[in-house]
Amino acid sequence: MKKLIALLSTLVLTLTIAGCASGAGARSAWSGRNIEQNSLRDSWTITAATLRGRSTRTVDMTTDQLAALHVTSFLSGGEVQLTITQGNVSASFYLTGEYNQAIDTGAFEPGQIDLRLDFWDAEDVHVNMGW
Repeated sequence: MKKLIALLSTLVLTLTIAGCASGAGARSAWSGRNIEQNSLRDSWTITAATLRGRSTRTVDMTTDQLAALHVTSFLSGGEVQLTITQGNVSASFYLTGEYNQAIDTGAFEPGQIDLRLDFWDAEDVHVNMGW
């Protein structure tokens, strides 16, 4: 019984670290250390000591929310890329080092927007998006 409990505990921890137990509409396939993700109605925050992989989220945005889309991020190493997609329209932004900017969403219409964050050997990661 103790072996079964230990095995289940390891499985739950592994699924959580791998991103399979992510929150509020976000889908993740990643690995790393000390990963935290918060997906709220009008924001998305990911922090980690190290991170490699991808996380995606689909958000229904109004005109005002599109205009307010803003990213603040910091990482001490590696790379992070934000990709925004709606139908055939796509835009990518590299969030390497420190990034604190409004995102140009002029090519997008109100409605469902797909947000994707790709992490390549990112260290001391903090990405916060608000809209």
